[in-house]
This record gives sequence, C-alpha cells and structure tokens, in this order.
Amino acid sequence: MSHKGASTTAAVKPTPETKGDGKTPRDRFLTVGASRVGKAIKAIRNLKNISSKKSYEYSAEEWTKARTALANELNAVDATFQAALSGKTGSADKETFKF
Repeated sequence: MSHKGASTTAAVKPTPETKGDGKTPRDRFLTVGASRVGKAIKAIRNLKNISSKKSYEYSAEEWTKARTALANELNAVDATFQAALSGKTGSADKETFKF
C-alpha cells in the first residue's frame, strides 16, 4: 500500500550527535579510527623497506633519531588519548621529521 508522494524512507535530520552525516561519534570513531590505524600500521611496516643496506645508506645515529621520533609521536598520541579519556584537552603538534 503506497501513497502517492509519500516517501518510504524518513529523512534524517542532523543533530549535534550526528553532525549531518547520520553517524554518531561512536560510528565515526570506528570508521575513521580503523582506517587511520590501518594506514599508520602500513606506513610503519613500510619503514622496514629502507633497512636494506644494499639499497640504502644510513648510520646507526640516523636510525636512532628516526626511531626516537617515532616513539615520541606514538607517546604523544597516547598522551592525547589518555587526556581525552580523563576529560582534559590538549594541543596537536605539527613538527616534521628531518635527519
């Protein structure tokens, strides 16, 4: 039984929770979080490719600097999540890595 002009799906009105995309903050976290963590893991795994001494030349000091930068960034991400979980806010760093 269909009525002429009647829509079969109700329009979803944006709310502060859905921000117009129809998704809750939880939905967005699961979608975006899975994608970003996956990309970060892939990028970290790709670092293994530059370890080949046949193809690349680097010093122990340069690798230590890179490893320290990676660890610092991961610690900053962890601190930001821990602060958010405890109700505090923090600022994002925008530094780029250089040897």
